[in-house]
Amino acid sequence: MSRSGAAASPLNPKNSPLADPSDRGTLVSIGIPPKEDRAMAHAKELPLVRRRVEALLSKTVANGCTAGEAAAALEKAEELVAKYELDPGQFRWPPRPSTIFGSATSGPSASRPPRAAGSGRGRGIGAMAEALIAEHPDWTYTAVAAEVNRRIEGARASEKSVRWYASRMRRRGDAVPRRRRRITD
Repeated sequence: MSRSGAAASPLNPKNSPLADPSDRGTLVSIGIPPKEDRAMAHAKELPLVRRRVEALLSKTVANGCTAGEAAAALEKAEELVAKYELDPGQFRWPPRPSTIFGSATSGPSASRPPRAAGSGRGRGIGAMAEALIAEHPDWTYTAVAAEVNRRIEGARASEKSVRWYASRMRRRGDAVPRRRRRITD
């Protein structure tokens, strides 16, 4: 039992005999430095942490890292800045590298940019391509792609993408005639 009458528990530091400030010698004897020493050690670590953050921020694709390595280094730098409560403004943040997960602005807590209005999805390119494939069995895939691009502003349909839509239609069971590929010399 501790002096307060509650059972001492390593899981409950309030009831621990080590929580009493008069037990400073006990803390030091088991390897826990006094609170003042921990604060001083933290202050001594700050220059090292700053150099570590700067080194992490220098790991960029331009300096020879892969996009994944650069993204991981940037994430770790953000973690250290938050953990040690450093001012993010005192560092030069590189742009966030493009990875399979996308890219965003640089610096800690950077949010992803909003998608541009009228971006790639939801414009009906696939539906238009499938309709043209079904309506015009005599057209080549190149002609279908050109018509899709003409009708939908900003569309970038290609012969290959139209061929993919035709393949998808066949897998669904639609009757889509195979077109001959143009052979170019």
